[in-house]
Amino acid sequence: MKYVPLEVLGAYLFITGIIHSNVVGSHDLAAWLGYALIGFALITGVYDWRVLQIARVSQIFISVIGFGVYVFATGGWFETTTWYHSWYAAIALPLFALLVAIIPLPGLPADPAAAPAAAPAAAPAA
Repeated sequence: MKYVPLEVLGAYLFITGIIHSNVVGSHDLAAWLGYALIGFALITGVYDWRVLQIARVSQIFISVIGFGVYVFATGGWFETTTWYHSWYAAIALPLFALLVAIIPLPGLPADPAAAPAAAPAAAPAA
C-alpha cells in the first residue's frame, strides 16, 4: 500500500489497539473505531498535502481511499458491522492495488519556481 503514508498507518494501528484494549461495549467500540476511521482518513489527506507536499488532488484522493481499503482489509470499524466478512477484504485489497496501478494520473502542475532562468542579455557591441 505505497499510496498510504506509513506514519499514518502506524498511528492508526497504535490508536485502534488502545481502543480495542479499553472499550468494552460493542456499540461504543463501533463508535470509537468509526471516529478513528474518519479522523485518520482526514489526517491522511492533510498529511499528504502538508508533510509529503503531494500536489495532485487525484493522488491525495487515491491515498485517502487506499487508507479506507487498508482499514477494510484489517477489519477496523467494518468488523463491527453485520455484513462484513474477512474474505471480502481478501478480494478488496488486491483488487484496489491492481486498479490503482492502471489509473492514469494527470501530469504535475507547473511550478513557477522551477522555470529556467532567462539568459542574461548580451552587451551591445562597441
